Amino acid sequence: MSKTNLFKNNMLGLLIIGLVFLSCDDWVQDIDPLTDSLLNEDLDDEKQLDFLVTGLLGVVSEAGEDNGIENVMWKNALFSDEMTTRVLGHAPDHITWAQIWPFNLQFSEYEWEPMNHARFLADDIVARVGRIGTFTDNDIKERALWWGYTFGGVYRAMMASMYGLTKDGTTPGGVITTIEQVEAGEFGSFQSDQALFALAIDRFTEALKYSPGDGAPGVPSGLHDEVVHSFMARVYLWMGDYTKAKTHAEQGLPMGEQFEILKSTSFESKYWDDSGRGPSHRHIASADWRFFDYVIADRSEGEIITSLTEDEDTNGYTASLRGYEGESGEAGNYGTDDPRGGLTNQNERIPLMEEWVMNLINEPGCQPGSNGDCVGYQQDIYVSRSSSLILIDGREMEMVLAECALQPSDGSSDSYAGDLTTALTHINNVRTFHSLTELTAQDATEYDNPASGASTQRTTLSETHPDPVNITGPKGLLIVERDKTCWLRGVRHYDQRRWGLWHWNTDGSYWHYQPIPDSEIIQNPNVDRN
Repeated sequence: MSKTNLFKNNMLGLLIIGLVFLSCDDWVQDIDPLTDSLLNEDLDDEKQLDFLVTGLLGVVSEAGEDNGIENVMWKNALFSDEMTTRVLGHAPDHITWAQIWPFNLQFSEYEWEPMNHARFLADDIVARVGRIGTFTDNDIKERALWWGYTFGGVYRAMMASMYGLTKDGTTPGGVITTIEQVEAGEFGSFQSDQALFALAIDRFTEALKYSPGDGAPGVPSGLHDEVVHSFMARVYLWMGDYTKAKTHAEQGLPMGEQFEILKSTSFESKYWDDSGRGPSHRHIASADWRFFDYVIADRSEGEIITSLTEDEDTNGYTASLRGYEGESGEAGNYGTDDPRGGLTNQNERIPLMEEWVMNLINEPGCQPGSNGDCVGYQQDIYVSRSSSLILIDGREMEMVLAECALQPSDGSSDSYAGDLTTALTHINNVRTFHSLTELTAQDATEYDNPASGASTQRTTLSETHPDPVNITGPKGLLIVERDKTCWLRGVRHYDQRRWGLWHWNTDGSYWHYQPIPDSEIIQNPNVDRN
């Protein structure tokens, strides 16, 4: 991102941002009436900080074509092996979109600036608090610093886990242009993933000193510290510091609690509209095949709700146990506000929706290599336009603690030969939460995974990894349980890289992370892809 655009966005755009997002009631707090314009220096006032926080949260929660944190996560799910671009009528095939045209299409260019803009707004709030100095209302200061430091950390960690500079796999990381550099007329420089993770930890550490106050949107009541500890546990796990990951996971969100981005019906959910039951029926992305496999292997994982009618499904392709749905508006119909109502398991881990999708490739009911209308499977976690986006939750903390438990304390060469009993306790905490059968030590030691999860699973991509990886035993079991539990939470991409599970050919012909786009490379003299 150019520092010029950053400076202009910050100095002139904040009022517009605040006005635009006044319609998003879930993210808006009461603020004074807005004037027609504000100079930048006029914002260095404690009375304006709630306004600035509202602008930040509005930018974060937007889910338009190119903006908002959900759009970044959605695109990353497509770049990883969580979802697959399949609908030729609405988008190029997956390889073309994610790999062959990475600099021209939305994967790289269109998310980069909004993501950095939101990160900059978070940093700007922190900087303004420092310039204001003395406060008459300390609660305003606390709110501003908690949100500024928390999202400053979140975006740095996202950039570290999702982006890279070159195709050869040696330069994961991103570019940060700081407030100080903008004010000095300078550009930022490339920073490695580990450096960005460390910067994220610094931000989270500061966030722990403050509170967003009662009723903070999306924050479980009284659990704001737990939210921050959860993000720190995630980052320390990725850094390979299992001791600190365990410490923070133990202080993280408890089972059943989650940190959400609250949505307004003014902005549709990308997961819902382009990968679920949204009205556009574009279905740019379907759930990767292994999630269908997971459910078929254990129907307690989730129900497959079908939108097919008996007349449409003349070949009997439906995998739904509930059967064909009733009329629109009836309880449980796939198009109602509560489409999963009436299911025996009201806490599914892998909810899916089944329907006809245009131009699917190699799906059940299609001949190999055919391009026709076939049955496809969509995510059904986000079932409506206003479904809140889950950023992190207590279930992920259980997975972090399980992985930490498997790290041996005796220096064993087998990095996952540690405390299996404790690891299974945490894994089974999640399984019990979802009404699934508990796993035993024998299940873990005998675990073999030839078809999905840890291996490069059955896929519809035009090219696949030539040497599939099958990780057996407790480590393989952990990988699959984490895969199921953290689906669409923004963690699978980095998990694939740290476990060597990339789903495309590893000969250097494909990117293993989203490339830092040309908009940054061309404008920033400190970043040279060559």
